[in-house]
This record gives sequence, structure tokens and C-alpha cells, in this order.
Amino acid sequence: DKLINLIGEMVISVSRITMIAQDTNNKDIINSTGELNRISRDLQEQIMMVRMVPLESTFKRFYRVVRDLSNSQKKNIELHISGEDTELDKTMIEQIADPLKHMVRNSVDHGIEGPEDRKKAGKPEKGNIWMRAFQEEGNVVIEIEDDGKGIDANAVYKKATSKGLVKKSRDQLSDEEIFSFLFLPGFS
Repeated sequence: DKLINLIGEMVISVSRITMIAQDTNNKDIINSTGELNRISRDLQEQIMMVRMVPLESTFKRFYRVVRDLSNSQKKNIELHISGEDTELDKTMIEQIADPLKHMVRNSVDHGIEGPEDRKKAGKPEKGNIWMRAFQEEGNVVIEIEDDGKGIDANAVYKKATSKGLVKKSRDQLSDEEIFSFLFLPGFS
């Protein structure tokens, strides 16, 4: 982190020197500062790339999480991972690890039904969870999907109403509006 901060300061200083050099109209100084500017930007890019790490180690630990949870709940669940070579800043990976774990746990706990319920619903006994990562328009997208029963909008509505978060009647809200309550702090 300190190295990144120092490089950032260096890039700013080099930009100031470049502006001063252009005022001198001295071609040697202008050429030298241009080269210094290029080198400092290359150095900044290389340092930023060092901070980038693949999601592989973060994603792979979820095999055990899913296995342990599915065993304890007597569910048969398979985790499918793709995009584990997608890179993300290591600080960001540290920040998203717990929310990812929470979402995967929710898929196991609340999304995927038990084997008997899945059979009754015409599904295979084995449930599936997919974790995907990919680049899209300069962003890293991480998706978690399961083939469980889905979210019960009426149950979410009841919970939101009991917490005083909604004043409208159920028929005045779309499922999407109701699902947005799931992302409010403290909503469980």
C-alpha cells in the first residue's frame, strides 16, 4: 500500500515537472521529462498488477463450505466454479470474502431444498450452486446462482412489513421492489 501511495505521488510530481519543462521550451528537458513520465506510468501499472490476484483461492475454499453445510443439512449439493482465473485487487478480495460466504450459505440454507422436496418438485435430488467471475466493461462481476426454490416474495414482504420498512400493500409492489429489501442493513 505504501509503495502504491509513493508511486502515486511520483506520478503527480512527474506531471508537474513535465508542465514546467514545457514552459522552458528546452527540447532536451521536454524529451527527458516525457521519458520520465512514461517510465513512472509503466511502473505504476506494474505495481498495480502486483496487487491483482486470481479469485481461485477464494473460490476454491467454498467447496469445503458447501460440502460441510450440505452434509450437516442432509442435502446433496454440488458447487460449480468458473472464472477463478479472473483477477481482482487483493484488498477487494479480502473485503468480499465474508459477503460471498454469506451468500453461498444462504443458497445452501434457504435456496436448495432437501432431496425429498426436490423430487416432489420434479428436480434431481442433487442441487447445484454456481459461482462465476468474469470481466465486463472494466468491472469484475461475481455471480452466485442456485437451482433451488427461489426467494419467496410474500415471506420477504411479511418480514419487511414486520420491521416497518414498507407501508404499501403487497399488490402495490413488484417482486423486484420487495426483493430490494433483502439488501437493507439488518434485514435477515
